[in-house]
Amino acid sequence: MARNFERKFGGRRPKKVRGRLNVLIHELEDAQEDQAYFKQQLMANSGVLPSQLDGEDYYELIKINQAKPKDKRAEDPMAMVNRLRGGNK
Repeated sequence: MARNFERKFGGRRPKKVRGRLNVLIHELEDAQEDQAYFKQQLMANSGVLPSQLDGEDYYELIKINQAKPKDKRAEDPMAMVNRLRGGNK
C-alpha cells in the first residue's frame, strides 16, 4: 500500500491529507494539555497527586468534576413548557 501511495503521489501526501493530519495532531496535543491542566487544578485545589490519577479514567474524572446538583441542571424542555403553561392540561 505504501508503494502505491508513493507512486501515485510522488512520495508526498496530498495537501488535503496533510491538512487533516495537522488538525488531528493539534486535537491530540490539545487533549493532552487539557489532561495536564486538569491534573494541575486537582493538585492545587484538592491536594491530589498526579500519580494517584494516572490509573483513573480521565473522562470519568472530568464528568465527576463538572457534575451539578439537581437544582442547577438544565430542565427538561417539555416539563418547562408545561410548568409555564400552568401545569398539564
